[in-house]
Amino acid sequence: LTAADSHNTTIPVAYKADITEIAGTNSGVSGTVTVFASNDGTTVGYGGYLKGLQSNLVATSDACTTAKNGCGVHIHSGTGCEDSDAQGGHYFVDPVTVDP
Repeated sequence: LTAADSHNTTIPVAYKADITEIAGTNSGVSGTVTVFASNDGTTVGYGGYLKGLQSNLVATSDACTTAKNGCGVHIHSGTGCEDSDAQGGHYFVDPVTVDP
């Protein structure tokens, strides 16, 4: 679906993105994600796959505690992955008022 379909409030908008390594990281992480958003922007869902992630990672691991949001899944508000400006901050909207 595209934004052109958004006039029908019962049809969510879907965005698909390929996940590739961030330039210069050699992380080996890749995959695909599809994000579904309600037309009012307050509800999102996602699905997809990733490969190349560190195995057996738990929330108390150094990788998770030394970087803000070092583990877990979150959605960015931007429209690209070239740099942090294109990525934007974490996506959240009212009634959520603090970055989850």
